[in-house]
Amino acid sequence: MNQNTTYSDEAIHDLKSWLQNASLQGHQKFYEVLVDGRKIIFLTENLDLLEDLNTWIGEKTKVIKVLVYNTKTSHRYQTFEFYTEYFFEEQKKEKLDREDREIKRNQSLSGFSSTEEMNKKMNETVEQALAKERHELEFKSLKQENAKLLVQTEKDNSYIAKLEEKLEGFESQRFKFTTDNIINVGSGILGNLVESNPKVLDSVAGLAGLISPVKKNKAEGISNFQGDVSFKMKSKSKGSDGNGQAEEEEEEEEETENEFDEETQAKLELFEQAEKNLNDEQYQQYFQVVQFLGHHPDLVNTVYSLLKDESLSRKKAA
Repeated sequence: MNQNTTYSDEAIHDLKSWLQNASLQGHQKFYEVLVDGRKIIFLTENLDLLEDLNTWIGEKTKVIKVLVYNTKTSHRYQTFEFYTEYFFEEQKKEKLDREDREIKRNQSLSGFSSTEEMNKKMNETVEQALAKERHELEFKSLKQENAKLLVQTEKDNSYIAKLEEKLEGFESQRFKFTTDNIINVGSGILGNLVESNPKVLDSVAGLAGLISPVKKNKAEGISNFQGDVSFKMKSKSKGSDGNGQAEEEEEEEEETENEFDEETQAKLELFEQAEKNLNDEQYQQYFQVVQFLGHHPDLVNTVYSLLKDESLSRKKAA
């Protein structure tokens, strides 16, 4: 489609058809229209507005420009110019006026003192006209080449748009880490805490005898662990068979607590707090999450952000 052509209803219809075809192929265009430099249709995708374009075209209208954008927020546009008959008439008048003034100026300077001199002047005028014609032909050739480059640019923009769509598709398919994902991929428990403090198993109710910590090298991770691990909360006894037995158990607990440093003791208290607040199923899932994060430290920040967002949501709901 020519970008510089005579204005007519057919020319506008061709432009509208081109825009509709682009939209049907998934390349929605946006456009705006200027008449003699004044914007009369602002940025839109509504092609029906082109039907009312003639209401803005007067007898002395010269140029109608249509700027076409690939996106609504793009700053790059493709220009289509339509020239009215009045514009071409004015161009012809200006051309004739310039030639007439040139002839009169030459006559005034030379005075046409002789036929030979007059012929010379006429030849010069012809040569100038021919040079001008050659210049116009060269200019027309450049315009055609420019039109080809614009078509290629449109193809390039279409290809870029396809690449951007693919990129958006890849972004949407990126792994999304949710609470369900954490529980599904979690396997095994305790992680680094069990490896560095094996006695923790004997201090947390329900864990002793169920897990034998095995030292794993960094390359293996948790892949060498075999079998399923389950955890149960220790039963909360409401009494004892005798004072002596109760005191002995209390002394054993105090002695066990004193075997650990403050940091390890704090961790054990965290498990005890979980024991009080969670049921059996929740208790098992709790330790699965702990061990999984112990072997995947790169996911700690992700889980922390999820929990932080959940906490904020609950505060707002409250």
